Amino acid sequence: AAALAGALADLLGDPGRRAAFSRAGRSAVSQYDWSEVTRQVVAVYETVVAASPVVVEADDEEPDDEDIDDADPSALRRLLHQLRGRG
Repeated sequence: AAALAGALADLLGDPGRRAAFSRAGRSAVSQYDWSEVTRQVVAVYETVVAASPVVVEADDEEPDDEDIDDADPSALRRLLHQLRGRG
């Protein structure tokens, strides 16, 4: 506990180091921003869809649990289409 208190006291007394830690922290958490998470999810879906090519027309129908449970490629394509529209 004393070592932690000393390290925190040193950090509080060093504005440059505090700023560097702050920048590093913001950079580290940026990967969890919803726009970044959505981009990553869409990339995974695109990979899955590319591996199972099926030509379907995009529609406004929401995929339901049964579509998802059956791994229906058209449901996955509709979901991908919807995610792209929100990006």
